[in-house]
Amino acid sequence: MIGLVKRIFNLTAGTDREIDEYQYETLMNRYMVRLLKLEPDLVDGHLACSIETFSRAHPNTPAYHALSYCWGDPTLTRKVYLNGKSCGVHENLWQFLHQLWNKAMFDYFWTDCLSLNQKDGVEIGMQLPLMGQIYSKAESVIMCLGHDTRGQDALKLLSEWEPPKVLEKGTIEAYQLITSVPYWNRIWVIQEVISARKGTVVAGVSSMDLEYFLDKAIGLFYKAQIAHTIPSILAISALRSRGGRESLPELLIGFQHCQSTRPVDRVYGLLGLVPDPWHLSNQLDVQRDKTPRDVFWDVAFGCDAPWQHYETMFSALQPMYKMDYPQAWVDSLTEYLSDARTPGTRRQQGQTTLEIIDAIRTLMLNYQCFDRFDQRLPWKCALQGVLSSMWDKKPRDLHSHRIPSAFALALFLAGLVPIEGPPSRMELEGDSVWKASNSDKISLHRTRWSTSHLESFVLRPFPNRDRGPPLERFFSQSIRYLNEGIIFDFTGGFLYVKSYFGGDKFLCSSLMSS
Repeated sequence: MIGLVKRIFNLTAGTDREIDEYQYETLMNRYMVRLLKLEPDLVDGHLACSIETFSRAHPNTPAYHALSYCWGDPTLTRKVYLNGKSCGVHENLWQFLHQLWNKAMFDYFWTDCLSLNQKDGVEIGMQLPLMGQIYSKAESVIMCLGHDTRGQDALKLLSEWEPPKVLEKGTIEAYQLITSVPYWNRIWVIQEVISARKGTVVAGVSSMDLEYFLDKAIGLFYKAQIAHTIPSILAISALRSRGGRESLPELLIGFQHCQSTRPVDRVYGLLGLVPDPWHLSNQLDVQRDKTPRDVFWDVAFGCDAPWQHYETMFSALQPMYKMDYPQAWVDSLTEYLSDARTPGTRRQQGQTTLEIIDAIRTLMLNYQCFDRFDQRLPWKCALQGVLSSMWDKKPRDLHSHRIPSAFALALFLAGLVPIEGPPSRMELEGDSVWKASNSDKISLHRTRWSTSHLESFVLRPFPNRDRGPPLERFFSQSIRYLNEGIIFDFTGGFLYVKSYFGGDKFLCSSLMSS
């Protein structure tokens, strides 16, 4: 008790001295990590930490705790000392460190604000894909929901409630308060909580084991019918139960409701949860200073999404980079390709996409689609139905095959952008709504077509118009831009949409040209 009083007195009674600002040394490689320790004694009334660099690959790296909290206002209004040098911190971190210091927690810990050089964009870019590993390797993750007494009392009350006790009003209010704090709605927090091997939820001086907290929160949600648990808590628990790894498209869709201060962190804040973060980060060319537009198209071309998921994935990315009108998609892609910073491989993929869009739209402008019952089909439904049929028929040993992103993007974008001339694309908009189900099949809604797969469809030129470009000439060069995936080919009076799986293995659907 005397020691605690002494520490509090020192915290409030010190005077500032002119001290040099702490200078970070460069991390030599991605395996290096900076760990901190709070010092029992203050420096001029300020919290003080030692900071050391270790290799995570070395067996003698000490055990550490990882701190998880909301940054809040990032303004550096407080000061701490690192190895005797001053360093600015924001209010929420200072409150968190002060709380740990009051508890005399002097073990090693990791926190993003101090363990990473926030002024070094190269270091941040190198460490971003490793966040999941840093939190999963921690001895425990301390998850701070806040420091006010209301949250503290609510967590205490929630921890004390056990079924079959009567669910009183106070317990319900405590549950609603704790599950509504901003912490559960932040994108970086999602990665930190899911990655934790062991976690402790903290509010003020109250604490609760993470698994115990999740069990109670979800139990109250289902059993007591308290419909207040925000979606992220349910999604966090579900993903933890599945091993904590998911593809980027599934993560973007599952956590699209979460918030981030920097728009690009909607993507970067989830990289630690993919099966191979380092590989995907290289695919996306992760850089801290990239614009939302660049990150949007990096994801479109680099995340290897199944072709059926592009529409849903793009919808999930709209809060990061929103395009307000259909043509904006193609305009934005064109700007991305003309940017000198865009890698050459992306430019090639993007140019291929634009060429395929042009080809599909030329077909849409000059030819109509009909099914085998001679009923007219929207182009988008026709192409997606044929591709879906092929997908189900692919050889089992090629289960990992993905239709290349250039074609998947082109198919999606061509259906968005209106074409000039009959029929107006907008006239068919209500007929072209589709949805990808869990079985990767296409279900058509608000249409007269009940089948989810098409083996073939018929192409016919629009009536009362000159015949469109001859398919033979239009496909004389063939849309063979891709070494794998989808190929349009005109042979012997038939237009073939081929799904290519390597070698001479083709799965074909014939499209009759009449």
